[in-house]
Amino acid sequence: MEKVATLLLAHLIADFPLQTNWVYRLKTSSRYGLALHAAIHAAVSMALVRDSLRLWPYWLALFAAHFSIDWGK
Repeated sequence: MEKVATLLLAHLIADFPLQTNWVYRLKTSSRYGLALHAAIHAAVSMALVRDSLRLWPYWLALFAAHFSIDWGK
């Protein structure tokens, strides 16, 4: 349960304070902006989770999932 709460916190940090107007405009206008947004999510999650380098496949999956979900919107 602790990891779920940590990932939720990371999501809130990445989607609100770290998604500036510039990032939002870039995200909605290009795949590169969307990739930047998804990378911010993965980086914040990595920063908050202990032993994060060992879990790199999960961060790659998180990046891909976030990219795909936001692209589908």
